Amino acid sequence: MADQRVLMIESPCHISVDTGRILFKKPDGAQRTELASDLAVVCLHHEQITVSHHALRALSQSDCAVIITDAQHMPSGILHPLSQQASSVANTRLSQQIALLQTPERQGLIWQQLITSKINNGGTVLRQLGLNGAIRMERLAQQVRPDDATHIEGQAAKHFWQCWFAHPNLNAHGQKRHKQDAPDPVNARLNYAYAILRAMISRELISAGLNPSLGVGHHNQGNPFNLADDFIEPYRCIAEWAVAQLADIDQPFIGAAKQNLLKALWCDMRFTNDDTNQYRLAQAITQTVQSYCRTLETPQRAVKLKLPKNWFTAS
Repeated sequence: MADQRVLMIESPCHISVDTGRILFKKPDGAQRTELASDLAVVCLHHEQITVSHHALRALSQSDCAVIITDAQHMPSGILHPLSQQASSVANTRLSQQIALLQTPERQGLIWQQLITSKINNGGTVLRQLGLNGAIRMERLAQQVRPDDATHIEGQAAKHFWQCWFAHPNLNAHGQKRHKQDAPDPVNARLNYAYAILRAMISRELISAGLNPSLGVGHHNQGNPFNLADDFIEPYRCIAEWAVAQLADIDQPFIGAAKQNLLKALWCDMRFTNDDTNQYRLAQAITQTVQSYCRTLETPQRAVKLKLPKNWFTAS
């Protein structure tokens, strides 16, 4: 897979196709082109952006997700690709996903791996940032049971946020996590980073022919992306690690500030199993989703997801 990236468009622009490339043309005549295959996500951040049908089709055919933002520049909608390959296996995948939901023991083991990875990675974030609390996170991770019946995830989250907000780059902006309508620059950046990760994961799930509404640990009937919310759990660490290191946390979260956050998210990753290869973020998500597909295809085998363990600033 190419080293795909996220592209933000924040000024008036018309997006079309020219000689096989995506053309971004501003009202003053300035323009640039990109290969659709180089893009994982395109974020549209201005009310005076127009997009041709040809451009939307080209982006979809290249498995690129398009994010539409609201007046506060936060994601409000996502256009996901439906590849021919995904459509051809969708019925099979749906049967496999339903079979999994009818096997609570196996479903619980998958959730256990996702939450254990999330908590361990939270401990790694604290350690990398020079904060207290990593040892307790690791101990809590060892206590996670199938289905997380003892609610270790909640205990770990409370402990993590208390430690994370103690970082000198963050503690002047509040000590509480806000999931919606964030009143401070730290939570606004976290929510934006999570939205980008969620879009990338949703894109990969759909490309693999999976139904993103059929979650393993999330089962909200009004949520069309329960499965994406499952698989974002072990990847949240990337957002938390990136936001804490931003030097422009006091600046308005527009333009260059968003670009800086996206650059920080675009890290290199390794996994928890014997795979010693290093992957860029989009490639790592692909590996994780493919491991889930293999788990669905071989219900008689032990559950073994490929989940992130170590990450580094992208070279």
